[in-house]
Amino acid sequence: MMRLFLALTVSMLTFTSVESFSPLTRTLTNPMQTIQHSSPPSTLLFMSNAPSPIDEIKVKITKIIEQDNLNSILGNTLNGEFGTRGEAYVAAQVFLVLCILFGGLPILGDVLNLLCGPLLMIAGAAAAILGVVDLGSSLSPWPVPTGDDLVTDGIYSQMRHPIYAGLLAIMAGFSVVTGSAPRLLLTAALWYLLDLKSDYEEKQLVKEFAEYSSYREAVPGKFFPQAILAILPWTDSDNDSNNGSFE
Repeated sequence: MMRLFLALTVSMLTFTSVESFSPLTRTLTNPMQTIQHSSPPSTLLFMSNAPSPIDEIKVKITKIIEQDNLNSILGNTLNGEFGTRGEAYVAAQVFLVLCILFGGLPILGDVLNLLCGPLLMIAGAAAAILGVVDLGSSLSPWPVPTGDDLVTDGIYSQMRHPIYAGLLAIMAGFSVVTGSAPRLLLTAALWYLLDLKSDYEEKQLVKEFAEYSSYREAVPGKFFPQAILAILPWTDSDNDSNNGSFE
């Protein structure tokens, strides 16, 4: 099966090479174009002798098709003791690729769509509303603090920027619900922007409130609550607030 696939690939590359990369073919099929856009003989000689990228790929695939190479690949696959070659990684890789190709996870697909769609939007709205309520008169759209008091209780005792976190959750859930890849990419861009904005805002808060540095150490989560930070594999809840954009 592998040899058949590689042979078909070589055939397609050969056809592409003849149609797209051969100056002599274009010369014969359109003589008028040759008259209008003629190249010096030295240039044509160089173009005809230099191997194209397609030709180089075709040569490499042809070498792979050779029986000795196929036997070596098969030997590499069968070599080693079962259970010690990292089979779990390969199995997980194949499983995830198949799930992507067929459009979802078996059994858990609908549950994930619910969790990452409507429920994520609801959780985001709740976090944003609580953040607005807890800020009270200190609420402002600008990253420069305007209130007289530093708010550290309520939802702000769990994460430092719940309104931003809620907005991101709503946008991510809406992207999932609508099945829109552009919206999901724009949500990632929004995350990056809010991460930069929150860093600027915290610099201003440090200048305004001497106790903000202590608060930032006590509440390491920027966009995630402390309970979630504790279980995320790529974060260390024992580190300080400079945990990157996954806070």
